[in-house]
Amino acid sequence: KTVAGKKLVIVSVTFVLDLTFDPVVEYTDLKKYFSGVLPTPEVLRDVILTIRSQKFPDLKKVGTAGSFFKNPVISHKQYACIAKMYPELPYYPHGNRVKVSAAWLLDKVANYKGIIDGAVGTYHAQALVFITNGQATADELEIFAKKISKIIFAKTGIRLEREVCFVGEK
Repeated sequence: KTVAGKKLVIVSVTFVLDLTFDPVVEYTDLKKYFSGVLPTPEVLRDVILTIRSQKFPDLKKVGTAGSFFKNPVISHKQYACIAKMYPELPYYPHGNRVKVSAAWLLDKVANYKGIIDGAVGTYHAQALVFITNGQATADELEIFAKKISKIIFAKTGIRLEREVCFVGEK
């Protein structure tokens, strides 16, 4: 995700895994399943797959650009200002800053959950996932993303950053 990296294609990876299982179950959806009880690796995997299947479209049926925006990291001061308008905005400590939910912003601030605009839209179960009818161009996707980004910025001052990279993008 750097300028130099945009010219590269990953063709293989090697993972070095820690054999110590230390699950992080602090995410809202995981807390619903594990209230203070640490799961086994198998149970955690199954729950994550269940959650993902409820939030993401079946790729065999719906084209998707995936989870489109990064969760913004903002200052505590900016969060405090936004929380006055949107007190339910989920946040997570992120060093000396705060990470907020891009999905929540798209859903609750921009009201863009399940919205279709021409050949592109947001998935009905997860506003952060951009979908297509199979006919969308990269330009249409970018226009749609910019429209949503402008709404979020106008209402919160938060600048959304794309998670996805377009192939061939300069």
